[in-house]
Amino acid sequence: MVHGRNLSTELNYHHQLLHIACCIGSCVLLAVYMCGGTTFLDHIYDDFWRLDLTNFQWVKLWQTLPTPVFFHSSTFTPAGCLYVFGGCKSLITTERSDQIFKTWLVLPKLSEFSWMQLLKHFPAVKTLPADKLLLLGVPPVFAQRLNTTTAAS
Repeated sequence: MVHGRNLSTELNYHHQLLHIACCIGSCVLLAVYMCGGTTFLDHIYDDFWRLDLTNFQWVKLWQTLPTPVFFHSSTFTPAGCLYVFGGCKSLITTERSDQIFKTWLVLPKLSEFSWMQLLKHFPAVKTLPADKLLLLGVPPVFAQRLNTTTAAS
């Protein structure tokens, strides 16, 4: 309820159980993100919601999980990328998912996007030692992510 209005009814927000939620806080955005979940009666969800903690408004996002799940796990990176793993796919059977789903909750920085493109188009970069990456002009923060060892001198 916000200012006497039931926003969950107005926005078609469902009271989901066994969903995942994560909070991203910065000086630009303070929000909780939620996806998946179940009512335990007849439905499993694949939707994404964001709760803006500055005004307590729910917003349904465009993203959906590839498979509706509940009782799943998630984590997000400092850059704002959410990873969702596993979950129950059925209310009747014990069928579980082993999928990993990735989505960006915020627009990545240009440096982050450039790093992703480098890894995508030149996968051999992942095999280079950190000192070689630095010589190629890769910023130290990205070279260290690969956790490679320095080549012997």
